[in-house]
Amino acid sequence: MNDITNTKLFEVILDVFRKNGLLREDMNTDEQKKKEEKAYEDCLPFIKQIQENNSNLNEQLLQLMNILSIDNDSKISLDNIFKQIIAEINILKNDNLCLKSRICALEDKIKLKEANCISYDMFRLFLFYFVEPAIRCLHPTWDWNNLTNQWTNQEEIIIKSENMDDENIDDPLDNEYIQNHQLIRTILGPIEVQLKLMLGREVNLCVLRKISKTRHTLVHDDVKSVPNQRVFLLKCKNFEFPDQYEYTDHVKDFTNMILALDQHPRMAPGGEFRTAFREAQKVPGCQIVLGDRPVGITLKRAINSLSTWKRIRLAWSLLTSKDKITNEDVEKCMEHDMLEKLLLEMSGEYPELSRVFINERDQFLSYSLRKCTQRIPIETNESGFVPSTVVGVVGIGHVQGIVKQWNLPPLNDVQHLMKLTLDDKPIRHSSFGNYASLSLKLVCLGAIIAGVVQYTRYRLR
Repeated sequence: MNDITNTKLFEVILDVFRKNGLLREDMNTDEQKKKEEKAYEDCLPFIKQIQENNSNLNEQLLQLMNILSIDNDSKISLDNIFKQIIAEINILKNDNLCLKSRICALEDKIKLKEANCISYDMFRLFLFYFVEPAIRCLHPTWDWNNLTNQWTNQEEIIIKSENMDDENIDDPLDNEYIQNHQLIRTILGPIEVQLKLMLGREVNLCVLRKISKTRHTLVHDDVKSVPNQRVFLLKCKNFEFPDQYEYTDHVKDFTNMILALDQHPRMAPGGEFRTAFREAQKVPGCQIVLGDRPVGITLKRAINSLSTWKRIRLAWSLLTSKDKITNEDVEKCMEHDMLEKLLLEMSGEYPELSRVFINERDQFLSYSLRKCTQRIPIETNESGFVPSTVVGVVGIGHVQGIVKQWNLPPLNDVQHLMKLTLDDKPIRHSSFGNYASLSLKLVCLGAIIAGVVQYTRYRLR
């Protein structure tokens, strides 16, 4: 009853009184309207009481009649009049409930659309910071669209091969058998494992794809700049998702993971290279050359360059290190003096690693750049050649080394840098040492690889 307006209730009561001859019906006169306005002001406290408490309704109506100067001694049955008023009040109440229900349904619909909008924008951010870097770790030329295209193709193959055409599958994403099929898991499994390594928690790509399908014509938030992202993330953190929205927990988790980047920044390795790759694809006729040495060869040469004791020492230091990388640390690494200091620090502790990760790769990168700068043969030109235009994108830790190598006589080839062992490493014939070395490799290889990648990510670039 609290939602029934006072004026509507007052008009209903007056209509009942008029129908029963207790009030005159000359409502069109200005004088009568003024009297009713005055009566309404005088009756307002009783009108509110009628809304709040129906137990004393008869008594409240009698007081209302006194204010309206209605003769209480009328021969007309007041019980019948009061019953009519109660019936009218109940009609108002039911109408009000229906109206309120429709309003709530409309509000929920609007809220759900807003939730879909926010979730899609959160999906875009999560895709940028985590999912696409994870995809490109396994498929360097793929993005989310390539993944979903492969995904849907495999879904169609499964439906046809399993004779599921007659099962009226509205959306393969909702079919557990299809999503758990080996063809699908072969595509999604490695990427989800990569995301777990990056984030330390499970990420369901099926949920992400479902959220990505909720895009619609409503206005989306601008999340291109970092300040706008912070505003959006705060909005998403405080947003009250409707009960019927099924991805609330997932979106909240995505929000917290991205917010954690501000507190403990984790620069995904290779961000500058991914950006360069996307921009190069926009240039007509541009050829993309991956000019660095394969990481597998670099890691194996680095491990083989260390003695058994140094492998144990490096593995222990990497596994027990809990240093946080802050924004200030990143800015310091952009300064050449600080970068040279870090590289000298690494050279002092592990000169073998410095040689493999820095010096050898400087030689390899310089060799690749020289090969790319060779003149391009073309028949339409008088000289038969045209100069090539090369844009090299390298980590900041390699810039000085490449400049130094560029001024030295060029290498004829880099085959000696592609071997898995160092040529000048002394050869030991002790069988016990070989067995011990092999055992340590098997035990510590995973920890060393992960640790070395983390170490070089923040120390060299």
